[in-house]
Amino acid sequence: MGGISSMITTLKNNKRERKVVFEKLEKYLNNKNKPLYFNKKATRKQVLRIREKLQRQNRIQNILTIAIISFVSIVLLYLYFF
Repeated sequence: MGGISSMITTLKNNKRERKVVFEKLEKYLNNKNKPLYFNKKATRKQVLRIREKLQRQNRIQNILTIAIISFVSIVLLYLYFF
């Protein structure tokens, strides 16, 4: 009986007020009053460089992900059939 009462006490102590999804959404939807403001300006050339760099990084990440998934799949298929 001691274990059960301690479990009940733990559950009572862990209770918290749950937030409703709509309350969370209202918090973000009501932020329309604040306009976005950026201190730094970028030239068109800098933006293109940043875009190319990000595309290159994403391409490398995608290739690595495909290579790892392929390797794991081949190993699993080999283990399954032999």
